[in-house]
Amino acid sequence: MLYWECKRRLGQLRQFREVVRSYFQNTTFDTMGRRHAVTDLSELRKKINVMIPEVVRSSFKIGNSLSISYTHPGYGVTGRINVIENLFSLDRQQIPVSKAFDYIDRVIGEYDFRNWNAEVRNQRRVRITQRRPDRVGVDADAEEAEKRYPWATYNDRQARERREKNGLSGRS
Repeated sequence: MLYWECKRRLGQLRQFREVVRSYFQNTTFDTMGRRHAVTDLSELRKKINVMIPEVVRSSFKIGNSLSISYTHPGYGVTGRINVIENLFSLDRQQIPVSKAFDYIDRVIGEYDFRNWNAEVRNQRRVRITQRRPDRVGVDADAEEAEKRYPWATYNDRQARERREKNGLSGRS
């Protein structure tokens, strides 16, 4: 995964977590155990609903599932429930909201690792091109580069020979 895509998805996941946290902080339970809003949460709810598909996509992109195995306590029906897609009905299914935060945090942790990994790979590429300017595209020192780094320029040499054979000039 590219560094910038990873960084963008990580930002979206963190924003989603913050919006969900603020939504659930502004709710309370009544005597029957049902969740009720303390203030008007319609804007937050809309924002969460808009963000849910992208969060689920981001999770599936890295191979994390947001589903838990669930058995209904009253009926004994077993199935899998996606805790993010069913975020607003977790109380009805007697699933704690902390499960949703756990899954979001796992995805954020994985993207943090991938973001760090992509950044390290990008820094290595920059250091290699700084050490070997002949790989950036400077044709003048191509022969010297072949002498210095025959293992690294083998494909370049083959491509140049093919171009010369076909009557083409320059780099493609």
